[in-house]
Order: sequence, then C-alpha cells, then structure tokens
Amino acid sequence: MTTKITPIEEVKGTLLKMESQFQMVLPPQIPIERFIRVAQTAIQSTPLLMECTRQSLYAACMKAATDGLIPDGREAALVPFKGIVQYLPMTAGILKKIRNSGELISIGAHIVYAGDEFEYWIDDSGEHIKHVPDFENDRTTPKLAYAIAKTRDSGVYIE
Repeated sequence: MTTKITPIEEVKGTLLKMESQFQMVLPPQIPIERFIRVAQTAIQSTPLLMECTRQSLYAACMKAATDGLIPDGREAALVPFKGIVQYLPMTAGILKKIRNSGELISIGAHIVYAGDEFEYWIDDSGEHIKHVPDFENDRTTPKLAYAIAKTRDSGVYIE
C-alpha cells in the first residue's frame, strides 16, 4: 500500500527539488537552505496559498529568489489573489535592494508628528528638509511622512 503525501508535503518536496534553480539566482549572502525554509514556512502559515496554482506559487518563489529577497512577510510576501500567487516585495525588501545596489549613501523614511518642527523648501540648490522631532510631547498624531535618499553622485531625493 502506498502512502499518499499531503499537498503541503508535495509543495515542500518540489521546493527542495528546485534548490539548484534557486541557487543559480540567489545572491551569495542568502543561504539556499534558509530561503527554502522561509518559503516553506510562508506557505504553511498562509493556507490559501495551497488553493492557488502550483505554477504561480513556484514562479512567485523564483521571483523572490531572483530579487534576492526572503518571502518572510518583511522583505517579500507570497500573496494569494484569485487563485494565483502574487510575489510582492515589501518596503524592507525594496530598501534592502537599494542599499545593496551601492548607489546610495543613505535612505530613510520618517513620520512628522504634531508638535515636531518641520520645514520643507526648494531653492536654486534643490529640495531641503529640516525636521526636529519633539520627543517631549504627544507622538501619536502623525501629520505627514517623508522619505529622503542621498546618492553617491551627490543627488538628494525627497518624497
């Protein structure tokens, strides 16, 4: 009598069989064992993924590996949508890719709360921000958010 494997065991086995494919695209700093283990955990913790096409599930894992992102919900996520698994890079993953590019000196995103000192202006030398957080008062009322990046070629980008 043969033992029938569960769908999750089938998926785990297929991910292990894809090890060499993942290895070809993963950056060297991400151990293949960790990538597969995290992908398996993501799939187990989101049962709706098992209701999606296997092709889309494996393709989403491959896209994450190609981008060098771990599908842990922080760097990237595997999201079921109408029977298809969507690969979504998350904010932490996008920032990781940007940092790893070698083009940036710094990048950050911040929230300005009521009571903070905040100035934004544009002049002949570009965009500027001055933000002085007020840690002595209420930090529960956000007013706005901004991101700022400085590149190696002296560019400053503000959104």
